[in-house]
Amino acid sequence: MEEKNEPKKSSNKIFLIIGIIIVLIGAVYAFSLMGKSSEKAPISQNNPQQGANNTNGNVDDPNGEAGEYVDPSVPVVKDGVIYSPEGEPARNDVEPGSSGAPQQSAPISQNEAPANSIKIKMTAEGITPGEFTVKAGSLVTLTVTSGDEWTHVFAFKDPSLSAVAVGLAGGETRSITFNAPSKKGEYEIYCNVPGHESRGEVSKMIVN
Repeated sequence: MEEKNEPKKSSNKIFLIIGIIIVLIGAVYAFSLMGKSSEKAPISQNNPQQGANNTNGNVDDPNGEAGEYVDPSVPVVKDGVIYSPEGEPARNDVEPGSSGAPQQSAPISQNEAPANSIKIKMTAEGITPGEFTVKAGSLVTLTVTSGDEWTHVFAFKDPSLSAVAVGLAGGETRSITFNAPSKKGEYEIYCNVPGHESRGEVSKMIVN
């Protein structure tokens, strides 16, 4: 009886050894996958696109951490120039809300408005202030509020500023940052909701 059990014992040992080898190979493979997934992409100091990765709202911080959520409404500025979410200088003459345009912020409270922004209120009575002045080529932040229950769309009439637009629901506040035109002069502002301009919702930006 003992002689018949010896082949069975040896075969059991072989299966055990094979099982251990398979487990070890699987463990090595799993660790190698974990190592690859934990690698981080390098941050380029010359790529302003990565500045859009910061979510703290800090302008002039073009080097956010790779892998964070990209919020296109957070303004990214480098050397006094506003950048689009794609990392290119934003253009004021494209479709509002398009990828190359300056982006309006998410709704904010009036207390959250940037301290250096120009405050603008839109109501059925008109737009206040009736005019404001900026320097040519300068960085401009506008904080626009709907001061009543109506929807308003802040917009410029000049095609060179077609991208600088802010849409507001009743009582809502949003901001937008852009570079003022290099050409000096007066730029008409109006509410782009049908009928609102004719009832007096107009203003102007003076560039000098």
